[in-house]
Amino acid sequence: MSLPDQIETKDLLQIFDTMLQQHDMLRTQYTNTSNGWKQEIKEFKSLTHDDLLTIDASQWPEQQYQERTQELANELSAKFELDGGSLYRFVYLDGGENTSSQLLIIIHHLLVDIVSFNILVTEMQSVWSRIESGASLQLTSKSNSFKQWSNALQEFAKTEQCELQREYWEQFTGLNLLPLPKDIVEGSNSVASGTQIMSALSEAVTSNMTKVLVKANVQPKDVLLSALVMTLAEYSGQSRIAVEVEEHGRDVLDGALDVSRTFGWFTKAFPLICDVPSRNDSATAIKNISQLAAVASDNGLGFGLGKQFAANKENEQYKLNGITAFTDHDGYTLYIE
Repeated sequence: MSLPDQIETKDLLQIFDTMLQQHDMLRTQYTNTSNGWKQEIKEFKSLTHDDLLTIDASQWPEQQYQERTQELANELSAKFELDGGSLYRFVYLDGGENTSSQLLIIIHHLLVDIVSFNILVTEMQSVWSRIESGASLQLTSKSNSFKQWSNALQEFAKTEQCELQREYWEQFTGLNLLPLPKDIVEGSNSVASGTQIMSALSEAVTSNMTKVLVKANVQPKDVLLSALVMTLAEYSGQSRIAVEVEEHGRDVLDGALDVSRTFGWFTKAFPLICDVPSRNDSATAIKNISQLAAVASDNGLGFGLGKQFAANKENEQYKLNGITAFTDHDGYTLYIE
């Protein structure tokens, strides 16, 4: 993220300290013991200048800046020590006199999800505004902690509602889902062997589509999901397609429990088994998949808590993240892995 020209490293340390005090999960450490992994929230300790890695980026060519930043992020994240180490890193990319400085924030996925990062950015901006105005750095009251959420999940797992959710998933056990055809049967199936293909709708098309979908009471993410399922059906020649859907997972378990501004990895994942109509009947496909996705989402926590149904995962060929993009206008980003 770009930094204001007038900000100093001492200001950054104040901002980081405020974040560490506000969000317990940033102070999480894991220890591999004889009884398994132990998770612990460490007491707050103010950061020093040694905790802020400063890199001279003033001579980085503009056309290589993003590439070098990504390489640095990969290098530093690879150095995270899960057993007893800190799982975050703040890096000050000093742009010198002629280039804006940047802040690189690297946090292990165990501590955060994409919602957490949005919280982090907005609160850091808020703290900087308070520093500039000389106001108190105290942020708004915290939402419930990740530990409280974890305890609530354990209690939810014992409820009749969760049992009903497990029963919902039982109908999918034993399904004979055919694997998708492969171009290279004996090829590698690793992250390193993958590639990325990116495509985006224009702002005008997105805006027009959103207006139409609002009138039809259909979510944009359901249209993207339907397009994925129908494309896979056409490619494979199969009428039944299984995908894995990921959502933010911050479901309301208790009216008194609020995790809207809590750091943590809340993501829930569940399978979606779709029977696809003919290619020419996209309207029916969108309607059916939209309804199916809504029901599956309502039961998503029960799938994650019901470990006995984990065998369904071996049939899933693709993952879908339908997450709201944090932009100035409503939009959705589709990731297929």
